[in-house]
Amino acid sequence: MDLNYTAADTAFRQQVRHWLKANVPRTKLETLDEKRAWHRMLYAAGYRGTGWPQEYGGHPARPMEQAIVAEELARANAPMGLDGLGIDIYVATLIHHGTEQQKRDHVAKMLTAEEIWCQLYSEPNSGSDLASLQCRADRDGDAFVLNGQKIWTSDAYHADWGLLLARTDRSAPKHQGISCLMVEMHQPGIEVRRLKQISGNQEFCEVFFTDVRVVADNLVGEMNAGW
Repeated sequence: MDLNYTAADTAFRQQVRHWLKANVPRTKLETLDEKRAWHRMLYAAGYRGTGWPQEYGGHPARPMEQAIVAEELARANAPMGLDGLGIDIYVATLIHHGTEQQKRDHVAKMLTAEEIWCQLYSEPNSGSDLASLQCRADRDGDAFVLNGQKIWTSDAYHADWGLLLARTDRSAPKHQGISCLMVEMHQPGIEVRRLKQISGNQEFCEVFFTDVRVVADNLVGEMNAGW
């Protein structure tokens, strides 16, 4: 594989650099509206959603172009937009494991910041050993019923959706019996508490689930194959 930059790559880099020089905010983005507006500027310019399929709202790009965008964003010390790198995790998960309906319902809305997502993985006793998680999703007809707690969830207080790992088979070995679910965050039974750090920041949250119903259509990938 040739990793040398072509003349087209160099021209593209200059284009990205010029745009960022003219548009990167000069002050820190504080509010949700400010972060969303910057995210949408990046998206409209083609520098958010870079490399994802066009049919789901992405901007097709070669790997070298994706790398150039990432390099120039870092060089300009540009804000990442809403959710930083996390959005790429959610989009990648749905693109590779989601149903066609899940992709069409959510991917474009993630890329344009119409929907804000959070990652519901870590628990008080399950961080680096994530497979020891205890949050349960018990099947009940055409839905799952969630009970448990998540912690260190960035920006859960303003998230519309969460990508959650839960135990769906308590009799299986711990690396098995885990499923991935999309959870709508604004529904009864979900309590979000912001965690105040010594620095004063409160971006991390703990999230509690009490008998929260999640429709079976929100299962991402195969049952018990979330790991």
